[in-house]
Amino acid sequence: MSFLIPLEMPTIAAALRDARSASAEARWVAAMALGTADHGHWEAAAAALRELLQDPVDGVRAQALEGLLEQMRSGQPLSADIITAALADTAPSVRCVAVDALIMTSACPAQDLAPYLGDPDPSVRAAAASGLGSLRAIEASDRIAVLLKDTDGYVTDRAAMALAELGDPRGEAVLCQALSADAATACEAARALGELGRPSSLPALEKAQERRLLSTEAKAMIAAAAVRCSGNQPHHRGLSVLKELLGSIWQSKRLAALSTLVRLPVVGIAAHVARLMDQGREIEASAAIETLVAISTIDADAATAELERRIGKLSPPLDQELNATLTQWGAGP
Repeated sequence: MSFLIPLEMPTIAAALRDARSASAEARWVAAMALGTADHGHWEAAAAALRELLQDPVDGVRAQALEGLLEQMRSGQPLSADIITAALADTAPSVRCVAVDALIMTSACPAQDLAPYLGDPDPSVRAAAASGLGSLRAIEASDRIAVLLKDTDGYVTDRAAMALAELGDPRGEAVLCQALSADAATACEAARALGELGRPSSLPALEKAQERRLLSTEAKAMIAAAAVRCSGNQPHHRGLSVLKELLGSIWQSKRLAALSTLVRLPVVGIAAHVARLMDQGREIEASAAIETLVAISTIDADAATAELERRIGKLSPPLDQELNATLTQWGAGP
């Protein structure tokens, strides 16, 4: 059962009332609102959310756990017993949220999450694989690799991406195939291949660059991944694609390219990124600073030089941001 997110969230007082409504949708919205309760309302909100964990509707239980998880992100405690019970829930949607909670709380993620790689539901298997990848649980790589032969395509894609996060190339073939999937999947697959940086991925990435009707984000990520897999060759076609996007007349394309380079920086693009700091558009200039910080992880001299060149030439807020960045690096004035 799915529900529509309301245009306006109820107040905490209304949510506490609706948590016992006869309407499942009202209870679901209440759980969502209670997850945003401030510290002063936390005790009452947490009590209501714990009660909703026993709701007969799967979606309400999942949202109640999401609400408790949201409060945990704000520093509120979440009982291990609640997570344990949710991991045993009959509903996959609840178990998926419980896996997220385990990712945030486990001291031994490879040991605690690995059993859910064999969950009967593919969404839970995929969540467990993704979590182990994001936690860099290298010791779980063999268990994750088993999912490369999963019967569910989404699971195999997530397993391959998780392995790439661990620096394990065993999912390369799956990732190359995923480049022909929907734009969002192709984007994530390209990023994973770029992180691996294997020349053997280059033909598939270059073929993917020929796809039509790709989103700007996917186009940029495939280009960046191709540059990485080429060994950051200065004349690779992917670099030209990124430069073209950074110089586009459309702000959405420029911002998409910057966002891509934050996630997957490449060598040879720092000067083109830095030019966006000179146009008087503060949103782009701030994004360009963030992008150059990312680029500095693989091309430190070029990124630092571009930033230092602009000290005192930007608006006061941006100049302050720039100086703070350089000071953090030990390269400031």
